[in-house]
Amino acid sequence: MEDPRTLLPRHKQDFESVEAIVEVGYPRIAPILPDLLEWVRDTNWPVARPLSKFLVAVGQPIIPHISAVLRGNDGCWKASCLLAIVADLPNSDVEHLGPELECLVSSPTVDDINEEIHLHAAEALKKLDNA
Repeated sequence: MEDPRTLLPRHKQDFESVEAIVEVGYPRIAPILPDLLEWVRDTNWPVARPLSKFLVAVGQPIIPHISAVLRGNDGCWKASCLLAIVADLPNSDVEHLGPELECLVSSPTVDDINEEIHLHAAEALKKLDNA
C-alpha cells in the first residue's frame, strides 16, 4: 500500500479522500489516526461528519488520540470530539476516557465552560453510570 498520508483530505470538502480512507480502513490507516482527528476539529467542516463516523467505527485505537485532545487547550476541538465521536462510542471504549472526562467536569477551564465541554463530559460520564 502507498503511504497512508497520501489519503489525507486536502481541503474541507475532500469527500473523495474520505471515501478512500474508509475503503482502506483500519488498521491500514493507523499511522494517520491523529491526522484524521485534526479533520474533525470543527464539526462545521463538511468532511468532519463522515470522518467522525469512521473514527467511531475504529473504536479503541482512537482513544489515546481523543484523550490527548481532551487534555489539550482547544475547546472547540474538545467539544467536537465529545459530541461527534465520544457520544457514539461504546461504553467499553468511553471508560478509558474516564479520568479525562472527570477532570473536565470537576476542573473546567474558562474555555471549557464557554464551549460547554464540562456538560458534554458529564453526559458521557452519565452514560457510563447508566450502563
